[in-house]
Amino acid sequence: AELEDFEKRAKKFLPERTRVLAERLGFDFLRVTCRHQKTRWGSCSHKNGISLNIELMRLPQKLRDYIIIHELTHTV
Repeated sequence: AELEDFEKRAKKFLPERTRVLAERLGFDFLRVTCRHQKTRWGSCSHKNGISLNIELMRLPQKLRDYIIIHELTHTV
């Protein structure tokens, strides 16, 4: 149940944080999906869909934001 709660929190928080940062910095993206990924923190598709690793939730806010912003830069 603890892992389910963690995943639920990540799937609510990460897309919202991405939206806030995108708005603040002038980026546009299609959607955010969150899942466990073994080898990546995040990725961006050619259609501007952003995928984020739910393990980002374990990182400090500054690092989390850095990775989200990095993925947003791929939308330009």
